[in-house]
Amino acid sequence: MPVKRVIRCALPALLAAFCARAYAGYTPDDTYYAYAGVSYRYDSNVLSLPEITSVPAVYGTSARGDSAVITSAGGHYQNTYSRQLVSLDGQFSDTRYQTYGLLDYYGWNGQAKWNWQAGRDWSGLFGYQDVRDQPNLSNIVSGFRDVVRTRTGNFVADYALTSKFAVEGSLTQSSQHNQQLTYLDYEQRQVGLALVGKTGKGSTLTLAATHGKVDYAQVDQSSYKQDQLMMSLDWPLSEKTRLSGNVGRVRSESNAGGAAQFDKISGIETHWQATARNALSLGLQQSFNSPGSSVLRGTTSSRYGGLVHTFSEKISLGMNLRRDRYSYDQSSADYSITTSRIDLNWSPHPAVLVTAYAQNLKRDLAESSNSYTDRQVGVSLRLLY
Repeated sequence: MPVKRVIRCALPALLAAFCARAYAGYTPDDTYYAYAGVSYRYDSNVLSLPEITSVPAVYGTSARGDSAVITSAGGHYQNTYSRQLVSLDGQFSDTRYQTYGLLDYYGWNGQAKWNWQAGRDWSGLFGYQDVRDQPNLSNIVSGFRDVVRTRTGNFVADYALTSKFAVEGSLTQSSQHNQQLTYLDYEQRQVGLALVGKTGKGSTLTLAATHGKVDYAQVDQSSYKQDQLMMSLDWPLSEKTRLSGNVGRVRSESNAGGAAQFDKISGIETHWQATARNALSLGLQQSFNSPGSSVLRGTTSSRYGGLVHTFSEKISLGMNLRRDRYSYDQSSADYSITTSRIDLNWSPHPAVLVTAYAQNLKRDLAESSNSYTDRQVGVSLRLLY
């Protein structure tokens, strides 16, 4: 077995063993901590195949379902230096399938933030994130594993005009690189300006304008410019209820020419702490699709709801239902995804978290023969120290 593979498999297990001895010293407000975890997942339709489609021969099996073991290790650091808050987060994970070995991969998620302040009126954020992950497997029926690396850097500066009003400027640069589907590689640059108003009771009203450009490395005709105007409101109706919403418009113009495309964006969401043990959230959202999943421009309409019931300080149950409708320039590409999920969390100690879940996902396309259903069940353990 290659040395790198041995390290990837053994490191999380060794760290987990060490955590088992050291977790007693962990507290949630520690300046730094490390963690290790292991999880098991069974997926009934690993490749997200329609019922009429057989498993490609390259995988050497006719079974659609398979189980995977994911090991992970990471750490967190956060500290304040004078009035500057610095935080670092990193996680490494390794995924191994029992049958679909071609899909084995390792990934990471690293993030650094500096929440800065200068004088009485200036504050902001420097941030950077680097993620390596395996996206939706519905694109890999040909027998290859596509791993995506996404890197994002951003800068935010706020200037306080008064105690209730501030001006915010932002710059964001991001890129995506695919191992296989390289036509989805892109770079995105975005600049934004916003006026933020706050009330003494905790409400926030924001008027924001952004200008951005998305460049696809291999499909220039799919690259586009984008301008967005948005008004958003965050309103605490009471101690138990919070309401937020937004409304705006997006103008996008393709490099291929032609008329500009206009799309409305809007959303509303509410959080209600119904009782000491029950919290409910509901939302509606229409947004412009993020680049990278398709070279087609379009919008996503979402409806979702969730309920969290807390049995005790150590046990909680979460239930979520969501439906997303993806609409593109070419209507034949439209589809919807309905996801229902239930999670049971048990934390016998602040440094120990055990989670079990079940999920059902159904994807409906205009051409019903390409629709599919996928069910997952899993359990995970995380130890912190």
